[in-house]
Amino acid sequence: MEFKLPTKKSKPSSEPTDLILGLEKRYAVLVFSGGASALVFLMLIFFAPTDMLGFSVGVAMSVAFIPYSIFTYLEKKSVVDMEDNLPSFLRDIAESRKTGMTLPQALHKSAQADYGKLSIELRKMANQISWGIPFQDVLKRFSKRSRSPFIQRAIAIIIEAQQSGGALIETLDAVAKDARMLKDAEAERKSKLKQQAYIIYGIFILFMIIVVMLQKLMMPLIYSKGFALATEDPIEIISYYRNLFFSMILIQGLFNGMIAGQISEGSTVMGLKHSAIFVIVGVMVSWLFIF
Repeated sequence: MEFKLPTKKSKPSSEPTDLILGLEKRYAVLVFSGGASALVFLMLIFFAPTDMLGFSVGVAMSVAFIPYSIFTYLEKKSVVDMEDNLPSFLRDIAESRKTGMTLPQALHKSAQADYGKLSIELRKMANQISWGIPFQDVLKRFSKRSRSPFIQRAIAIIIEAQQSGGALIETLDAVAKDARMLKDAEAERKSKLKQQAYIIYGIFILFMIIVVMLQKLMMPLIYSKGFALATEDPIEIISYYRNLFFSMILIQGLFNGMIAGQISEGSTVMGLKHSAIFVIVGVMVSWLFIF
């Protein structure tokens, strides 16, 4: 009898993570954007006029805020895409189980299909199974990586059904059906509330118009000593109000965007895309009409 040494496939000792300089991507983006913001601020301090200190701070804040906002929005959008494709994936898994496939086999088959961002995770899960990681551990790791309560609840139900030896196919079908109903209801809610986000855009534009008109009205009064404070240096007073108006526009834009995201999509993180638009428009309007 020929004796052969058993071969063992290599597998990672821990869950692989995407790190940049030892940090999670979102924190790495925040660190890099913060460093770029500090550099831009120092450059503006040395080369910009002293009466534009507030504008320099606003531009530096924009440099720090906008990249992180865009990254966070794209990350959240990826999670939403996985949630949207989860019902189709569960339904296909159930169909594969009906043909006699085991769950790992069904997962390997599904990894070849197109489920958007979810396909990336499925291929990762299929590779982990090939390394010999137990199927339930693979599901738990995916659930943790997803950072989605919606996906985590669905995975928890599947793991519980598999452990209890219940009707797994019926459970998969039920979870897929419920998940699709929830996503359809959420999409309907978003479509109805999206108009509220447009109203917030109108409010922000109106606010900027009022601030610009107020600034244009005040400047002649200050120069003509129509203000009691005009007994002091008018240049300092004008610089003070310019920075004040600019700060008001930035604060309004930042929080209006978050409110728009919370109303229309149920997430302040998704509202960061609106905040980025508001902040960019606010900086441009301030540069053209206030400073």
